Amino acid sequence: MEAIVSGRRNSWRKYQEQLKRQRNPKQRWKAIFAMAALLVAGAIVAGTGDKPAKVVSRPKAGAQQATSRELIGKDDVRLLLAGQNLVNISSERLVLDVGKFSLVVYPTIIPDLQAYMLRHLDRRNSRAIAIVAMEPDSGRVVAQTAFNRGNPAKDPCLAAAFPAASIFKLVTAAAAIENCNLRADSLLRFNGYKHTLYKRQLTMKTNRYSNVIRFKDAFAQSVNPVFGKLGWHRLGRATLEKYSSRFGFNAAIDFELPVGKSRVLIDQRPYNWAEVASGFNRRTTLSPLHGAMLAACVINNGKMMAPSMAAAIETGQGQPLYHQRPELFSRPIRPATARILQEMMETTVISGTASRTFRDRRRDKILRRLRLGGKTGSIYNQAHDTRYDWFIGWARDKKSGKKLAVAVMVAHGRYIGVRAAKYAKMLFKRYFDKLSNSSLSAANCSKKQAVRHISS
Repeated sequence: MEAIVSGRRNSWRKYQEQLKRQRNPKQRWKAIFAMAALLVAGAIVAGTGDKPAKVVSRPKAGAQQATSRELIGKDDVRLLLAGQNLVNISSERLVLDVGKFSLVVYPTIIPDLQAYMLRHLDRRNSRAIAIVAMEPDSGRVVAQTAFNRGNPAKDPCLAAAFPAASIFKLVTAAAAIENCNLRADSLLRFNGYKHTLYKRQLTMKTNRYSNVIRFKDAFAQSVNPVFGKLGWHRLGRATLEKYSSRFGFNAAIDFELPVGKSRVLIDQRPYNWAEVASGFNRRTTLSPLHGAMLAACVINNGKMMAPSMAAAIETGQGQPLYHQRPELFSRPIRPATARILQEMMETTVISGTASRTFRDRRRDKILRRLRLGGKTGSIYNQAHDTRYDWFIGWARDKKSGKKLAVAVMVAHGRYIGVRAAKYAKMLFKRYFDKLSNSSLSAANCSKKQAVRHISS
């Protein structure tokens, strides 16, 4: 048996070298299946082929497997899943069929959580809904729930066509903390209304009509002039570009499925710097998956993990091909900065724009166990017939330390239906309620869950 395994490893190394030189994705995809077939053949020669085919239960979250047994990487997984319709998957395992051969893919998605959110989508009043939940420490996506009235086959969770609105204030706040020595209780001044951005509001002059506000309250209440003045007078174009890049804007996201690039375009005009810094524009866009990464970065002390939706891949005979491990995407901010942002996001839930949704948090038997933080954002499209409504946030169990990051984007139609923050609240409650009962986790999903077959 050892000789067979050793020979298999050597042949795989040669295969990997060949795969890197292949430019045709279809050829590389076929090569992966060819090697998987060799694994099955090796198992038969080793004496395991006379046993009935067996699909093992979902690998435990965070479980470590020997590196030598992992024969394909994340790039290979991306090729395997390319072109597959994986919108709203709620199965414990997916079987990828190619003729008489099959591979078993174990998603990181928690079926119970996914099914619960799907049942509660407001399809009547929404043009699109995108809900993403991920584990901040590992990057595992545990829910990816979508509704797209115009194109049901296209997953809005992965599209970066939605204006980020005030969600970008998170990036601006991080830049101001690290470059302007601001803290959560730092006092700032502005004139006029909170949610407008006239040029006369962006001067540094103050008078008896000026309002004084703490930085965390300006963040929680989404005060545009405060963030506009920071962008224009204290950060400028170079710093805004640097921090947007650090947080993953204008960059490809390493995920098993195609994800649109979140975009930030900053020109030479100071007023544009104010627009970008406050989120008062439609040119800055964000994908919901990326939004979940932003929230996860804050509660993960400044570390942004690469998202993943494939926990493991095996042959139909149980031979391991791939096992997901946490991968660092970037370190946009220092841990001290993340702690200040956590306080500011908590203020959003306690007394800011999300306070109405979470007003019962101290009475609710689940929410009162959690530390909660968030950021909201909203803006109409150019035609003014669609209102984009955002909530990104996180929850941390005060006792166990278990964390969850979420991003919700709702494109409301003529009428405002269920708001983004309410979906996040529902998700937090379901996840932590089931988790406390040991019935909702990647490690404890029932082996009787439905198997979804995918034909190529």
